[in-house]
Amino acid sequence: MALNMSDVVRRNPEIVHSDMDGETVMMSVNEGSYYGLNGVGSQIWELLEQEMSVDAICTELLGHFDVEEEQCRSEVLTFLEEMATSNVIEIA
Repeated sequence: MALNMSDVVRRNPEIVHSDMDGETVMMSVNEGSYYGLNGVGSQIWELLEQEMSVDAICTELLGHFDVEEEQCRSEVLTFLEEMATSNVIEIA
């Protein structure tokens, strides 16, 4: 699944999640799958409490982390594509 910077993404409402010592633990009840996020992944999950464009997510992360813009964009796109493939997030 290929995303671009203008795509708007959101959490899959069927995913149950909880914060445990700075890590986000998620479960898909329908699929019986568990996921764990730490650091930046948890930050992205928090941002997705509301629908957001991939570009807006990168802008937020660039304000919080010391990372080059191109690296941030590349890694965020890869991460979100993996989450979309696993049905953890949805493309609006």
